[in-house]
Amino acid sequence: MKYLNIHIAGKVSKVGFRFFLKQRAEKFNITGSVRYISPNSVFVEACGNPGELDEFLKYCRLGTAFSEVEKVEVSETSPKKYDSFKVSE
Repeated sequence: MKYLNIHIAGKVSKVGFRFFLKQRAEKFNITGSVRYISPNSVFVEACGNPGELDEFLKYCRLGTAFSEVEKVEVSETSPKKYDSFKVSE
């Protein structure tokens, strides 16, 4: 298992971005959470197998049809226990 912190900046507010990431996380068996940290950025904690996390990161960079991802910063983090992928405010 691999554990990542992902900071995504750009037009990611009010475009369904967090729920888009939740759908992709569930598709790739990723657990963790996503939340707003400002009007123009979200913070993701993600846990999963390295190959599935790589696929998930592709969608973090791609975004939705209505979003505009400008910057994605990824760092590995210490293990945390998650049961599912949650969307928070």
